[in-house]
Amino acid sequence: MTAVLAVRTPVCQVRKNNQVQTEKPLFEPYKPKIRRAGTGCISKLNDHLYEGRYSPRVDGRRISRNVYAKTREECEEKLAELIEHMKKELKK
Repeated sequence: MTAVLAVRTPVCQVRKNNQVQTEKPLFEPYKPKIRRAGTGCISKLNDHLYEGRYSPRVDGRRISRNVYAKTREECEEKLAELIEHMKKELKK
């Protein structure tokens, strides 16, 4: 037997001109703690630096490569480029 939990979306009530209006808060995407296999990992090193890391196995050994960026989004982009480049390199 499986249990299903009902999730309520929070609603903000705002008063404008003596009338109560309800507004939904801004959407924020869910970021899982564990990334899918083959997508690397991203760590926050300090307040203004993120590290992206990708280390595939080749012939039983791990080849590790890193990228650094000022924002998480920029690090995601650089990491995607690194993974694409390494996959092309490993196919040769």
